[in-house]
Amino acid sequence: MKNINFVEYNEKNHAPLLTQWLYDESLLDNSNRFIKFGLIDDAENIVDLLRRYNDESTELEVTKRFVIFDKYQKDIAVVVLNWCDYRDISTKILSLFHIIVRPSEQRKSYGSEILRQIIQNGENLINRPYDEICSSVNKQNIPSQKLMQNLGFFELCEDGEYKIYSLNQRDRSLDE
Repeated sequence: MKNINFVEYNEKNHAPLLTQWLYDESLLDNSNRFIKFGLIDDAENIVDLLRRYNDESTELEVTKRFVIFDKYQKDIAVVVLNWCDYRDISTKILSLFHIIVRPSEQRKSYGSEILRQIIQNGENLINRPYDEICSSVNKQNIPSQKLMQNLGFFELCEDGEYKIYSLNQRDRSLDE
């Protein structure tokens, strides 16, 4: 288990760190993957992408952005989570909008550890209870699909270029 820390995103403090991702040597090798699957292809950079999400908190919806640091305080990933209370169907869902691992830190199991911690501590991160975790994964992003399946998510449906994955937390809590 890797020692990682979720820190709420603060543009003033974190933007200078995240803009350095563009200069990672490994970006040249992984650029297509990083840009396409990180959905950065229509954003100028990772900071621009994060600006699209306001940290929002209402009775029915919460959105939070995080920078993930390793045990050496290196910024290794960003995460955007969204919680929504769908009162009409009596369900609260935590959506994983983004888990984007820094190009130089890919293939080091950080994605797996981040997702594990969201599964185990998501309610503390978002400060709300939920019944289900959902995520959409590009159909061509086979490593992320395998990660979802390995951590207990099942494919709920397909929507265009994406597979929608779900992990029912209500059923999981009954097993513990």
